[in-house]
Amino acid sequence: MATTTDPVEDLAATVNRLYNLSASNQVSPDQQTKLAQQADNLADELGRLVQEQLDATSAAYSPLMVSLTQTTNALNQAEAKIQGIVSRVNTAADVAAAIDGLIQQAITLGTSVAKLAA
Repeated sequence: MATTTDPVEDLAATVNRLYNLSASNQVSPDQQTKLAQQADNLADELGRLVQEQLDATSAAYSPLMVSLTQTTNALNQAEAKIQGIVSRVNTAADVAAAIDGLIQQAITLGTSVAKLAA
């Protein structure tokens, strides 16, 4: 006997996987952006699918739509936080590279001074 699945659950799982992939450091930044956009688009489609499955006058409709809006807002906030973290990590990497350059210059200068002193 074939098992039927709920299309809402299937689509929600796909959206979740796309958001997870978009946050993966094993994915290029361009791919992360594309995956996040695809997840956003599918999340919108998920909302439309839920609307079609539920009658707007049913008792479950309003709480579900509130929950969906809260989830979408939370995902948008998480995406913004991830972008902020990525920006701070990139800034820290730039600072580390600058410090490394200064250390290399100091070593070169120290070596030159030692040679002149000898």
